[in-house]
Amino acid sequence: MRIGLVPGSFKPYHAGHDGLVAIASRENDIVKLFVSLGDRVKPGEFPLYGKRMREVWDRFLKDAVERTYPNVEVIYATKAPVTHVYEELKLGDGGDDEYVIYSDDEDILKYTDATLMKAAPNLFTNGMITRRGVKRTETVNISGTYMRGLLAAGETEEFSQLLPASVRRNAQEILDILRGTTMGESLLRTYVRLSLKC
Repeated sequence: MRIGLVPGSFKPYHAGHDGLVAIASRENDIVKLFVSLGDRVKPGEFPLYGKRMREVWDRFLKDAVERTYPNVEVIYATKAPVTHVYEELKLGDGGDDEYVIYSDDEDILKYTDATLMKAAPNLFTNGMITRRGVKRTETVNISGTYMRGLLAAGETEEFSQLLPASVRRNAQEILDILRGTTMGESLLRTYVRLSLKC
């Protein structure tokens, strides 16, 4: 079998990530999507907390991804997603399965010959591990940094349009969860926005 391994923080999971998963789904028999649930808190960026992302994955994304791509399994990473990739390769070392690691065309360079050889010497020596760097131009040219910027700026409409198509109808709920907004705050904000248009 050909097994795709897709690790990422996915904070937040957007249309570009979904495009990468679509490519992996087409090119493999099985795809394991390793999703980080750690916090992403950096100075000058909108903070995204693992607990909130877990709620978004549980309520909307996990089912949508697995329904859209039936050969994809979403796996919540208990460690860094990259660590799960190496563990998966270690488990498969000595077997007959081929593995393809997916990431953007810059991050894929982190999977060096030396680290792959150390993790799975038999697979590596036999040419059964492929690194597949995916350019943003192959999917949707969007970054997590840009999406977090939209969240911080309150650009609800553009943020919603850059979510995977399968969850756009849930965009407001996803935004509220990521922002930590209560339903009352969300309704009040909508009321004020509509009032100002009158």
